Amino acid sequence: MKRAILYFTISIIAISPVSSEILHIGTIQASTYNSVLEMILDTSFTVLLDMDTDLYSLAFHNTMSKGYVDLDNSQMQRLRETLDKYCEWEVLATESQVKIDKQIPDSSIVKSRISFSYGDNWYHGNNLSITFTFFSFNEDSHSLLIQSNKIFSSSNKYIDFQIDLTFLDKTQVQYFIETISEDSIKALLVEYQTKKDNEAMFN
Repeated sequence: MKRAILYFTISIIAISPVSSEILHIGTIQASTYNSVLEMILDTSFTVLLDMDTDLYSLAFHNTMSKGYVDLDNSQMQRLRETLDKYCEWEVLATESQVKIDKQIPDSSIVKSRISFSYGDNWYHGNNLSITFTFFSFNEDSHSLLIQSNKIFSSSNKYIDFQIDLTFLDKTQVQYFIETISEDSIKALLVEYQTKKDNEAMFN
């Protein structure tokens, strides 16, 4: 745990037209399926915490757009429980040498607010539903599949956003768990407050 925290950085960035202080929790490596190339490619997404609203965000991107899915504390806790359930199933499936393709029960995150951009233009939408599926490539390789429905901008019905099909393997899920654990986030908040206190001395 302590080793992982050393790699986290605190940054202040703008993720929407309204400027806000954002704590960078971590970047999660993953894979995605590219339907044009018909192949699996490396990708990543980022976990952020808005210090003004106490909302977390999962920041996804593709070649056309960037999307920021807001999660409250209860949804973040559900995400932690979903990742733990994946780990339980991964052990069971590997030991039993079976292939499974099943959505993890009670894991869906629904009605999340989302902000997304195309170029310099920002849009907003609601009712995004993220699902988490346990997916086996074979009896020894089991991934967590993240996907969503497609939502449309509340201001322009021709603008839409959808999370690309995203796969995490066992190691990536374990890193995800460590990154969003309450202990890791508390440690980052202490670092953040220390940095702010130090800066406050110089005015």
